Amino acid sequence: MNAVIQKWGNGKGIRFQKDLLDELGWNLKDVLSVERDGEKVILKKETPKPTWDSLFDGIPNPGAQKFSDFDDAVGGELEW
Repeated sequence: MNAVIQKWGNGKGIRFQKDLLDELGWNLKDVLSVERDGEKVILKKETPKPTWDSLFDGIPNPGAQKFSDFDDAVGGELEW
């Protein structure tokens, strides 16, 4: 497979065939890391950084939890 460097606005770009992008699982606006190894250019899809929302998925809303700190004493606890 060959690619041609073409003028793209004020810069230059390379277009890839849809089949190749589909095989790689690459989509529009994916972020790629670019490495140079002598005459080679290596492109790798970056793993997106997690969002705050995704980090807390599955954690119940703290306001919805019942705290047992305020229940009656059930064992040998000291009463305040």
